[in-house]
Amino acid sequence: MYCKNCGNNINDNAVVCPNCGVQVGEFKSTDTQKPSADLPQKGNAVGIVGFVTSLVGALFGLISLIVSTNILMLIAIALDIASIACSAVGRKRAKKENASFGGLSLAGLIIGIVFISLTVFFLILGVIMLASVGNMF
Repeated sequence: MYCKNCGNNINDNAVVCPNCGVQVGEFKSTDTQKPSADLPQKGNAVGIVGFVTSLVGALFGLISLIVSTNILMLIAIALDIASIACSAVGRKRAKKENASFGGLSLAGLIIGIVFISLTVFFLILGVIMLASVGNMF
C-alpha cells in the first residue's frame, strides 16, 4: 500500500507511515479483557453466612417463644446481631466487587432486623408480664 500523505510504499499492516509519521491505518486494541458484564461474578460467602445465620437466629427466636426460655432468646439476639453484621458486609461487598448473592445479603439483613426487633419486643413483654404477675402476690 502507499501512504496517503507522502506516497511512499509501506507495509500493508502499517498503522503509521515510517517515512512521514502520518496515521494510515486503524489502531487495533490488544486489550483481551472481557467487558465487566461478561466477567464471572465472585462468590460472596459473607452474604450467604449472614442469610443462613439470620434464618438460624429466627428459628431460635421462634423456639424461644414456644418454650419460653430466656437463654434461647439471648442466643437468638446474638445470632441476629451476627447476621445483621455479616449481611451488611456481604451487601457492601456484593455492590463493590460485583459479587454474587447480594440478594441473599439483603434478605439476611431484613430477616435479622425483623427478628431481633421481635425477639427484643417479646423479651421485654415477658419481663413486664413476669413483673406484673409478681406484684399480684
